[in-house]
Amino acid sequence: MPNTIGPSGLQIQSVAEILEELKNGTPGYPGFFQIYGPDINVQPNSPDGQQLNIWAQGKRDMLEFIQNAYNSFNPTLAVGTQLDQRCAINGVFRQAGTRTL
Repeated sequence: MPNTIGPSGLQIQSVAEILEELKNGTPGYPGFFQIYGPDINVQPNSPDGQQLNIWAQGKRDMLEFIQNAYNSFNPTLAVGTQLDQRCAINGVFRQAGTRTL
């Protein structure tokens, strides 16, 4: 699944999808198998596999950061200071927190 913006918000790739993209490539980008040949060991216990997993997790982290920034503009999904800003723009007042017993 590509990263898309649709009616349900910003949809991002999973780590498994990113890992497959790195291994097999995309139309404009050769993957590890095209660069190094089909016999390369990309299992998680090999150095190449660990490198691929680090890159895949790094891309996923950046996509989640972008998704959180995108969601901060939606009052339903915003949290913290972003929610305060969205409430101020819309003229809505948040209830103050209460102490627990």
